[in-house]
Amino acid sequence: MSRVDPLSALRKFVIDGRLAEVKIESNRTIKIGDATYGAKDKTAWRGRKGKGRHRDLLSIVFFIQNVELATKSYGKYQKLCTEKKINRVVRLEFGKLREYLEGRIDKATELDESKLIGESTDERLQDDEGKDAVAIENEPMGVQIMRQERLITDRNSMLSHPIKSFANVGEMFKKIKEEINVRWEREQKEKQRKKRQGGGKMKRG
Repeated sequence: MSRVDPLSALRKFVIDGRLAEVKIESNRTIKIGDATYGAKDKTAWRGRKGKGRHRDLLSIVFFIQNVELATKSYGKYQKLCTEKKINRVVRLEFGKLREYLEGRIDKATELDESKLIGESTDERLQDDEGKDAVAIENEPMGVQIMRQERLITDRNSMLSHPIKSFANVGEMFKKIKEEINVRWEREQKEKQRKKRQGGGKMKRG
């Protein structure tokens, strides 16, 4: 497998809740898990709505590590970047970049997809399908839905063919998503029902 590009590697760690494992070792290297990247490595993210320069990895890592500060007080974030000699991410990019890194969107005009070298579809499918079923079931429902969406999307892309049409895959995806939402609502109602029953028993006691 080709080495994963820095933006895809960072995004995976953010989505998996492992941002703490992303370390700025110095202004020359950044550790993302066991992988080491150059702090000045150019990423697939471009400024000025995709017409500007490619953002370096250090600027994006520093942004996502300080996203709350950057959002609430741009002046303090800007000052911190200046003190540490880090290129800042401009305010207009905050929303899209954060949404992309957190996995809430997969496309953006700022994204240069020619520079993305993610892990293969087969490996991502094995990673999710090989997880312990109990562990997946205990995950928050929102995470389970995202996991199902990603698996279905990957299977959809695997079925792509230059001649044949697999339009029904999209319809299947919608139905499964609806079923997941229905199951979630049913579980919430069941939890509320049990909670009410428990409260009633305590009062009678």
